[in-house]
Amino acid sequence: MMSYKLDLLSNPEQVTSIPGWLNSILQKNSLLCEIQIVEIRYAVVEAVNNSIEHAYEKQVDRPITLSCDIEPDRIHITIRDNGRPIPSAFPVTGNSPTAESGRGLVIIEAMTDAIHRERVAGWNVTRLVKFIR
Repeated sequence: MMSYKLDLLSNPEQVTSIPGWLNSILQKNSLLCEIQIVEIRYAVVEAVNNSIEHAYEKQVDRPITLSCDIEPDRIHITIRDNGRPIPSAFPVTGNSPTAESGRGLVIIEAMTDAIHRERVAGWNVTRLVKFIR
């Protein structure tokens, strides 16, 4: 298994480094087609934005760690933050195009094959899975 890590701060400006980081990993390893790469980029950016907005309540300079683990048949992207605990039954409210929030989870679920969220040792841990086809 190949593993990669990126440490960020909860600063929206740092979110812009995520697509390039993912591109360098996924294109280098020729794992996914371009559409799948775009999907995983959107999902990861949305998950990090959720950490900033909901867990950290828009506080800047709080730690966010991304890891990318590549297995023969799937890619695992893990997002960790130590902000406010995210409820395990976080509501998905983005079905309405006029909703002011809640669309991020809908995007994440649509762009990945699986999502797992849990609280581990004071950290919110979100695991996204994309199967290699």
